[in-house]
Amino acid sequence: MKRQGRAVVIKPKKVVDKDLWDTLTPEEEREVGEGFTQIEQGEYVDWKELKKRLNKK
Repeated sequence: MKRQGRAVVIKPKKVVDKDLWDTLTPEEEREVGEGFTQIEQGEYVDWKELKKRLNKK
């Protein structure tokens, strides 16, 4: 941000290249896809049930 006369000029931030940690490998993409398929088919455990199951061990 800088001032030019009576106006204030705000420059947009530069676009940063993608972070390599934000990119999934093909295997990870496949696993995520399988997870979404399981959720769509109702094959999941909600958070409260998972906590119950973990506390019983």
